[in-house]
Amino acid sequence: SRIAVDNARGSILALKPRDLDEIKNMKNPAASIRLIVTFVCIILNVRLKKAKDFIIPVEEYTDITAKIFGTFENFLGALHSVQLELIPAEAIKRIEHLVELQVSAGGTVETGNAVCKLLLTWVRAVMSFHRVYHQSIAREASLQDAERELTAIQNDIRERR
Repeated sequence: SRIAVDNARGSILALKPRDLDEIKNMKNPAASIRLIVTFVCIILNVRLKKAKDFIIPVEEYTDITAKIFGTFENFLGALHSVQLELIPAEAIKRIEHLVELQVSAGGTVETGNAVCKLLLTWVRAVMSFHRVYHQSIAREASLQDAERELTAIQNDIRERR
């Protein structure tokens, strides 16, 4: 799962500054593009003024994209500095909720924009990592419980001998 995130990051490294400028300079971006930018904001923990349970409104889009994409180098640095293990479960749940809202409204998360496709691939890889990471933590906890139980049983058997 971390490999998927690293591969997605690698794909994003193929972007050029003009690619992000294309996204930043959109005057009336499609809902799917605003949704993907919203996902990136959630993962990067960028506060959104008006978009609480919804995608970034058109009137806020320019300010938000200037903030998250800023300079090309800063954006790439932000992607690389995301500590995947520390992304709150609430952030992932919020993205899942937004996807459900979009799909139930007859919309799509997909886009024809190549840059947003790469960003969406990264978001999906982060979500996959988050799911697998937390499942492994739960399994590790179960394994530790089982090992403690086994040790207790083994000690009990030794005492009875």
